[in-house]
Amino acid sequence: MNMILRALMVSVWFMALTFPLVVLKVDALNDTILFRWENMASIGVGAFVLSIFWRWSMERKARGAVSTGPSLFARALEAVRQPKPRYTCLGLIAVLMLVMPYISSMYQINIMISALIYIMLGLGLNIVVGLAGSSCSAMRRSTPWAPTPTAC
Repeated sequence: MNMILRALMVSVWFMALTFPLVVLKVDALNDTILFRWENMASIGVGAFVLSIFWRWSMERKARGAVSTGPSLFARALEAVRQPKPRYTCLGLIAVLMLVMPYISSMYQINIMISALIYIMLGLGLNIVVGLAGSSCSAMRRSTPWAPTPTAC
């Protein structure tokens, strides 16, 4: 019962977080807002099922009922690292990128563009912070006698 209650709380929280993106659709031309409640219901059911599965698998792992061999994810990752499946996956991604504007609405494309912008911002931030950290460590190695700068 505790697992079901927690999964229910997770699904409600996830529905509240995704409400603006999944349920609301603004039509600027007609000055209307469409509410797509069926999307919220599917998000809630999906989050509930995934939460139950996650908790069940974590309990199973804690009991030691999990095999010690490589996981399914590790095997799939290893398979994708091989040249032939890698090119197949890249080809499928390229085809999806070419077909997506024709099968999606403008709203979905705008959401994807916003997500990709944030991904690019995050990658840029990782590069900047990584370079700043490596320059601080290089400065410490080159001048061990100097006091450590406060920026590092």
